[in-house]
Amino acid sequence: MAWLPPPARPPRRRRQPGRPGQHRPGRRPRVPPRTWLRKQAGHPLDPTDKTTHGELISWLDRQRCLDGQGLLDAARVSELDALGTIWSKHAGAWERGYAYAAAFHHQHGHLAIPATKKSDGYAVGAWMRRQRKAAGLTAGQAAKLDVPDEL
Repeated sequence: MAWLPPPARPPRRRRQPGRPGQHRPGRRPRVPPRTWLRKQAGHPLDPTDKTTHGELISWLDRQRCLDGQGLLDAARVSELDALGTIWSKHAGAWERGYAYAAAFHHQHGHLAIPATKKSDGYAVGAWMRRQRKAAGLTAGQAAKLDVPDEL
């Protein structure tokens, strides 16, 4: 049997010129509507539940990545800022933990949170334990946590 060349592949589609994340003429930008964003999460752009908000979390991670690389349009950045985007995932997580700790302090009058304490499913006791051991807290974070404890 004679050797046969492989069948020819269809030509590849060429990408439209432009950088990733940049609006191209004739295409609708891939920005979820503001009302949808606000309905989907408690904070407009800081969702945490991947089962409910998986698509939104992926989209927001992509925007953060593009912004970190300097590839996100200034118009998109200003629109996301207007929505209240938290650009650092770590800062958002810290603020969320602090909000639970502040609620505990408001209710009990101290920050001596038991390590096993959970509030609305959030392990606020474990978070506080990590903060006590953390060496990399910023001055602002340390000041927020520097409340006289009743131990």
